[in-house]
This record gives sequence, C-alpha cells and structure tokens, in this order.
Amino acid sequence: LPEATAARQHLATCAECREYLEKLQDDDRALADFSAQHTRRIDALKVRAVSALADPPVRGGATAS
Repeated sequence: LPEATAARQHLATCAECREYLEKLQDDDRALADFSAQHTRRIDALKVRAVSALADPPVRGGATAS
C-alpha cells in the first residue's frame, strides 16, 4: 500500500513519531499481557464452577447412603 510505504519513510526520519509508535507498541503488549492474565483467571473460575456443580457439597448434616 502506498500509505504504508509513506508511513515507513516518515518513521525513518521522524524521531518523535518513532517514539510515539514505540509507546503504542508497549501499550499494546501491556494490554495483551493483562488480557491473557484475565483470561487465565476466568478459565480457572470456570473450572471451579463446573467442578462445584458436578460435586455439590452436602448440606444440613445429611450423609450419603
């Protein structure tokens, strides 16, 4: 794309824009890491919920016969 070529050429000569791009990329990496951590926590909660539903605790002092 001509726009991409022009952007690359501009970045090659503009330190301010390169710095801005680097900060955007850093932010993107941080957001991806946060999202991955959040996804792992949700997956762990899902596993615990399904496990709890599959084997509910006995309440009221009743015992299994």
